[in-house]
Amino acid sequence: MLDCDGNINVLVKPWLDGGINVMFPIETAHTDVFRIWREFGRKAPLRGAYDKRALIAGTVAIDREFEKLMPLIKEGILAPHTDHLVPPDVSFDNYRYYRRRKCAIIGKDYREG
Repeated sequence: MLDCDGNINVLVKPWLDGGINVMFPIETAHTDVFRIWREFGRKAPLRGAYDKRALIAGTVAIDREFEKLMPLIKEGILAPHTDHLVPPDVSFDNYRYYRRRKCAIIGKDYREG
């Protein structure tokens, strides 16, 4: 597993060739996860790729971001989460909504507190 930042599109192949088989946190602002999926399929499991700016925008944007990533999630290629830290301007209600939706999507129980 490799902690990576920025645009990793051209680095995935050499990393896979070198034995790294999970890259995280995919920063969606810089890396095209769909390009990686098309090029490498299940050979390149990914973590991250959830645009944390959706958490600022609210529930509709949160749902839209999950919907965008759903093909990768269903394929088992992506474990969705934000990169690094959640921005300080994300409301607690929006964060809780994101966590409830994420848990429902990945089949985990959501627990408060």
